[in-house]
Amino acid sequence: MKNLELQNIIEKINLGLNFLGYHVVINGENSSQIDIYNKDNEFVCSKIIELKEHGFVMLFCDNKGCNIKYELRTDDNFKHYFTSYNKLENSIDYSHFYNIVLTYDSENKDLVSINVETAKDDVIRRMEVSDSYFNLDLCYLYNYHVLCGRRFLEYKFPKTHRENSRFIMLESASGELYCKQRILNGNPSWYFKDSSNRILSLEEIDQFNMLSVNILRHPRNKELFNKILDDYNSQMPGLKNFITDNCGIYDYITLFKYIPFGTIDKMIKGTIVKKCDLENLDALLTKAKKYDSKQETRTR
Repeated sequence: MKNLELQNIIEKINLGLNFLGYHVVINGENSSQIDIYNKDNEFVCSKIIELKEHGFVMLFCDNKGCNIKYELRTDDNFKHYFTSYNKLENSIDYSHFYNIVLTYDSENKDLVSINVETAKDDVIRRMEVSDSYFNLDLCYLYNYHVLCGRRFLEYKFPKTHRENSRFIMLESASGELYCKQRILNGNPSWYFKDSSNRILSLEEIDQFNMLSVNILRHPRNKELFNKILDDYNSQMPGLKNFITDNCGIYDYITLFKYIPFGTIDKMIKGTIVKKCDLENLDALLTKAKKYDSKQETRTR
């Protein structure tokens, strides 16, 4: 049975809530009570924690109307969920939404994976990193639902089951008169293939690994990695350093240079959508909003 004594998990609770601007202490008079403070060390509220075998949930709201949720699940590993959200008035949508999931091993000691998602200013940023999986997703939306620009990376590291490993680099842009999506796929059992049907056949799984990591190191993809990390840090100070300090893949990708390699180099260049350049994505979103506003005016 997992040890769910409050003293043994308070450090993890503080770690995640600190990124959202809060910290907690166990009440000196009640060992089952947590006192919550904001970043200015102002008291927010207290919560009685009822620990159960498979975890617990804690909810609170600060004086600015921001809703905070912390959940612990201990079915297999220790999964700590930290969520901050603020709903728009009279709407099911959010003005902002931050979600952090820290997964530790069954003893709640070694960090297994980091999963972060933020939604703010019509932009969704996602990142998941573990010892066998890497995922980046940057989506530009308007009306909270309609996609106008996206850059996506996924790399599942090759382990024992070759068919479950994969690589994806995707860029997509859409607007009033155009829709363009390009994708570069890799499968260790077969080949790398892009949207122009260029194919590079693979002879062994090590080649898949080598080419996948090299693509991640391409300046285009390093740029995306650092963009998402910097955005996280502006919203949740300290999160970037935590990710870089605890995810070995950061150094693995950023400290080594991309090596141009024949067909793969052509595939990467063929997958790049210029409208998805970081400096163009904001303009793409502005243009989509203007078009949508005109359409709404016409239908009135």
